[in-house]
Amino acid sequence: METDNGVVYFSNEDRGSFVSTSLRIMQKDNILCDVTLESEDGELVRAHRVVLAANCPYFHAMFTTNLSEGVTTGAVKIWEVEGDILRAVVTYCYASQLELPASRILALLCASDRLGIVSLFDECSLHLEDQLSPTNCLSLRAYAELYGCERLYKLCTQFVCDHFSQVVDSEEFVALSSDQLECLLSMDELKVMKEEEAFEAVVKWVKHDVEHRQCQFVNMLSYVRFPFVSMTYLKQRVETEELIQLETRCQEFLQEAYIYKTCPDKRATLKSSPRARPRNPSGLQSVVLCAGGLNGCGSLAGLEQYNPQTDSWCECAKLQQNRYAVGVCMLQENLFIVGGYTDKNGPLSTVYCYNMREAKWSCVSAMNSARRYHDVAILYGLIYAIGGSDNCSVLNSVERYDPVSDLWTFIQPMSTARMYHRVVELTGSLFAIGGHNGNYRLDSVECYNPGLDQWSAMAPMTIKRSVFGAATLAGLIYVVGGYDGKKYLNDVEVYDVELDKWSPSAPLSCARSAVGVVAHDSYIYCCGGFNGQFLSSVERYSPGESWWEQVVPMMCKRAHFGITCTF
Repeated sequence: METDNGVVYFSNEDRGSFVSTSLRIMQKDNILCDVTLESEDGELVRAHRVVLAANCPYFHAMFTTNLSEGVTTGAVKIWEVEGDILRAVVTYCYASQLELPASRILALLCASDRLGIVSLFDECSLHLEDQLSPTNCLSLRAYAELYGCERLYKLCTQFVCDHFSQVVDSEEFVALSSDQLECLLSMDELKVMKEEEAFEAVVKWVKHDVEHRQCQFVNMLSYVRFPFVSMTYLKQRVETEELIQLETRCQEFLQEAYIYKTCPDKRATLKSSPRARPRNPSGLQSVVLCAGGLNGCGSLAGLEQYNPQTDSWCECAKLQQNRYAVGVCMLQENLFIVGGYTDKNGPLSTVYCYNMREAKWSCVSAMNSARRYHDVAILYGLIYAIGGSDNCSVLNSVERYDPVSDLWTFIQPMSTARMYHRVVELTGSLFAIGGHNGNYRLDSVECYNPGLDQWSAMAPMTIKRSVFGAATLAGLIYVVGGYDGKKYLNDVEVYDVELDKWSPSAPLSCARSAVGVVAHDSYIYCCGGFNGQFLSSVERYSPGESWWEQVVPMMCKRAHFGITCTF
């Protein structure tokens, strides 16, 4: 009890619980009940209109308008709601709690949606999320879509993608409609150990009802990414499948796969095909990765990752050896460490591959040339190693790695030898930017067209710079920091490909050279570097803003390191 200016305020927090309990007892004993509800299957439930109206928008509208159900003295029929579910809904209106077998939660979800009881609908959704399994996720996904339960639908979809191999073995899978299967197969996020699993899923679905589904076979097969199926599997399994042999239109997909695998120079012609695009990595967090590098203690072997969701860094692996001036790129779920430099061996031609899902290193074919202070980029599933230094000279040579054949091949060299430069991919072309030719720093830019195997000059940067960072975001190339021969730079400039023009952008908060720059999830991250001292600080930029914001620093200071992101 409180007194304020002669006014006394009373409050008893237990009264609410007492009133709720009393009303529930009165409902059970049919005291002063003024409405009878009848379920779909004929069960009768007595209740108080005011309690139902206060808890349920459906009943509120019924009892406060001139609807016939609101004024009838007979039983009010509640269609599409069974007796046990109707009793549960009424109990929830009185007590805000109930007990129900787990097998009936889906029916309760439907009823709560029909009656507009949002809190009960949300409780049912949360319970169903906890019950997701490979045997029920497809049906729950269908119900979630039907009833507009967005969160449950997204979780079911993610679960199906994450456990696709197990889902295919369920009875629900073969019961999918053609539209539902098409939706799943088209997803980049579908996580399969091998693309062969997608092919086998299509065959299984069609053969479950060949008479009615064979007409859908070619359409379903168009979502299988055959370029990423092994050559042996293509020849021994796909080509010999009876359904394939009966459909001449399937040959287009196989021909596409063979072109991708045997003619790397022609991959650019497949860029419009959704089948020539790999699915996203399976089971990987979306993170920024920094590998190797150099600081005051010497060269580094640490591989650390930044998770933007938690704003935290952690070390996830060690390189096979300490190295800096290294090239790094991510292809599907594999991180490639290309070339670099060690004090013991000098410039390196070796290439290592780290499978992020299996946390396992392997060695792949070495480059034809040892390279340090080079850069690497990915274009149409091929890894390009561009320029750099072999300790004897600055290189203009370019070589390309095909993971399918495990071979490096020289292609058309750049017009200018470059090291300390950066290479980015944009609009199906590679852009080699700035750097140093052994005598002076460069502002020149050249663009590689893989279809023509040709380099062409583009508009130069406004500043000659080396040891900078570069990334692409929203169709633009960002060049960040570096060194111009006199000072460390905090300048940032942006290249518009369509206009062939450079323009200034928001500067870094501090000057940085030998820096790591990557675009990730609508931000550009600028990590570490050197400006007279080695740096561990990290800042990021969102296009359209006028400043860079600080995020948590790396675990150790580093410069001349490799940087990339998972996806």
